[in-house]
Amino acid sequence: MPRSLSHRRTALTAAAALGTFVLTTLPASATSTPAQIATSKTNGTAYLKSLQAADGSYAGSGLSNEWAFSALASAGTAAVDVTPGGDTSKNARTVYRNLLSTSGWPSSSPVVTDYERATLNAYAAGIDPARVSASRNLIADIYGYWQTSEPGYIGPSANFNGTVFAALALNGAKTQAGQARIPQALRDAVVTRLRAN
Repeated sequence: MPRSLSHRRTALTAAAALGTFVLTTLPASATSTPAQIATSKTNGTAYLKSLQAADGSYAGSGLSNEWAFSALASAGTAAVDVTPGGDTSKNARTVYRNLLSTSGWPSSSPVVTDYERATLNAYAAGIDPARVSASRNLIADIYGYWQTSEPGYIGPSANFNGTVFAALALNGAKTQAGQARIPQALRDAVVTRLRAN
């Protein structure tokens, strides 16, 4: 086979492969229009509102509907405005704060991820996790799981999820005056454990 024909065939094969790659990746890089995004937010928010119980709650057992608070917040809907049948006394934020304030929450044998999940959802619901009530400080509850024998782990090292979610829940923990609630040295130790794992 002549050399020029071989080069042309190679170039053609490379071009065809590149074209195939571009055609298969275009849908992944396509974006939604502003109208599609607005419709998705409206539909998603309506769906999440439909999950609210008649008593105003979202919380349930295990991996529960309370994660709806993050989705509602990202759609620009305040949890205080989510009410069953328009009953403002049962707004989702107040009901969630009351749940977190009870002495029986989360259970008789809690794990650190219970407090971390609640902290992330409290932020999304517009609740200061360190001031849920006079008797509930979720930031302190998480910090109480610090492993002195394994610095940097929040909860047992066998439950690495506890350390991962602690990093998320504690990263932005600030006082109302804007001061960090968790010392930088402790956050650095958590980051070191995350990187090591």
